[in-house]
Parts: sequence; C-alpha cells; structure tokens
Amino acid sequence: MNKKKDEEMLRILFQNVGGISFMSGDVTQESVKIEKLKRLILGKSIDLVGLAEVNKDWRCVDTEHIVWKATESWREHRRVQVGHNSSFPAQRERQIGGTLMMAFDKVCFWVSKRGVDHRGLGRYSWMNFSGIGGVTATCVTAYCPVISASPGGAFSQHLTYMAVHANDAETSDYFIPQAYVNCPRELFGHDLKKLIQDRQENGHQILVMGDFNSEYSQLRAWMADLALLDIIGKKHGVDNVPRTHTRLKDSPIDAIFASAHLACSLGGFLSFRKLSGDHCGLWLDIPKALFIGYNIPAPVHPNARRLKLRDPRVVDRYKGVTAFLCNREQYVPDNGFHP
Repeated sequence: MNKKKDEEMLRILFQNVGGISFMSGDVTQESVKIEKLKRLILGKSIDLVGLAEVNKDWRCVDTEHIVWKATESWREHRRVQVGHNSSFPAQRERQIGGTLMMAFDKVCFWVSKRGVDHRGLGRYSWMNFSGIGGVTATCVTAYCPVISASPGGAFSQHLTYMAVHANDAETSDYFIPQAYVNCPRELFGHDLKKLIQDRQENGHQILVMGDFNSEYSQLRAWMADLALLDIIGKKHGVDNVPRTHTRLKDSPIDAIFASAHLACSLGGFLSFRKLSGDHCGLWLDIPKALFIGYNIPAPVHPNARRLKLRDPRVVDRYKGVTAFLCNREQYVPDNGFHP
C-alpha cells in the first residue's frame, strides 16, 4: 500500500484484530493495536474499515473508551457501526466475537442505512450506500465462529442462543430452521446468505469482508453460488493468495468477496507486522464510479454548417454549383407520375 490513493478510488481495509482497546484522545493510553490501526487509516487515507473479532460488549465499556469517543478526532466525519452479542444481559467488557465498521469523510454521506445481525449475536455488521443515478451497494463485515469448546468463545455463545430459541415459532424473528439447529456455523451461513440475497433482490451491489474460518476453496464455491468473487484473488489469481493467519499453513481464512462486476485497481495483503495481531490486514482500491455510480457527461453536439443566405456571394456560388451538378447529371424535372 505504498502508492498514494487516487481520489477516484474507494480504499477499503479489513482485519481480524483479535481484540482491541479503543482509548480516548490521550495517545499514551492507546494500545499498540489501536495506534497502528490509527496510523494506517490516517496515513493511507482509508475510507472504509471492517474489523472482526473485536471482543467487546459495548454495553460494559466505559464511555471514555468507546469507539465513538476514541475516533472522533481521527477525521472530520465518520460513521461507526458495531455488532456484539446482545442476546443476553451484559456481564463484562470482554466478549469474544463481534464486528465493527467505520466509514470516513465523503463516504459517510453515502451511508443510507446501517445495521447488525438480526439475531443480536454480533456475527456481522452492514452498511447500505446510496450512490448516483439510483446505484446502491451493501458492505458487510462478518465473523464466522471457529469450532471451539471454550465456554466463553463465540461458538459456545451461539450454541447457548440456539438452545434458547430452538423451539421458537416460525413467525418469530428468532426462528431457527430445523436444518440449522445443531451448528452455529451453518446458521451463520444461512442468515448471511439470506441477507445477501435480500439485498441483491433490491438491486444492491454486494461487498462482504470477513474472517470466515473456512477452507478457502469451499468458501469460494459457496460465495460463487451468490455471484460473489474473491476480489483480490480475481486480480492476483486465487492460486497466489497467501495465508492470512500465522498458524495456518498456506490457505487464507480472511477474504473480501464482491459482486462479479466490481474490480479493484489495487489490492493485496499487508505484512503481519504492519498491524498487530495474528491475522494480516487485507486492503483494496475500488473505483468509486463502479461502487456508487457516476454522472454521465451531457452530450456535446457539434454545430452544423449552414448556408449563409444573407451573403449574395454565397448564394450566387450555391446557384452556380447547383446548376453545374444538374447539367452534369442531365437533371430532368419530374412533372408527374409515369408508370
């Protein structure tokens, strides 16, 4: 990400931060993670940020350390959307899982609606963008829980939720189809797919970035069924995509998928040292014209050359040329219809 951002580009960043502390104004209190993130966002002119596994129950965070307070001085304008497990009463600040999205400066004014996982589990956050000429887009930041027996892990949290709502009526907002009552990961896929399809039916372009904790080839096939492609893999080749977690061998679990016609002009993977954590950051530049549309310039019609009848020299010449052409072609006036 060494090249200066083109103003015609939308720059996007995603990372699984593995927990992060947002401290207000005083730089000396900021954690290493937030300091590196802030420096990258400001130094590289990031427009849209998605973070996964934030590990915060925002209901328990001190008001001086909430993300809204901590980021108010980063840019002149910004919009923030957080997602955490709010399906149970608040207990403590640290809560495994959760997502967060931030939009900065001009991008803020494109945001028409924001929201989170309708079950209140913090599995994904989303923003709708309204562009030019009726162009609309939805950007989603997602975190799919990894299978784990840890009592406080996201997987266990979701199992508890599913046990509570397993028998909810089909008319309930929390109804769980019978095919998905046993696995939080399968329920995540079902709900995310429904969100994407609902937006697509309304004509939205889609961009989904997340930590999916899935085998890469299977994830690509699942997204392809929704007409979504790995936008960075499409540019550099899916066989060249590196690992995104330090404990993985060679395949990524973090990716950014987008509608097939969206393409990045630049994009790639940050080194593991660029941002703190065991996941690397993903970034890309998308032309704003593709993401939010553009105003088509008004057509310019050339002025037609006209005969200047007020100039007798032009009229005389016109008559002379016309007479010459008529004589050359032996023009005979048509006095009527002849079969």
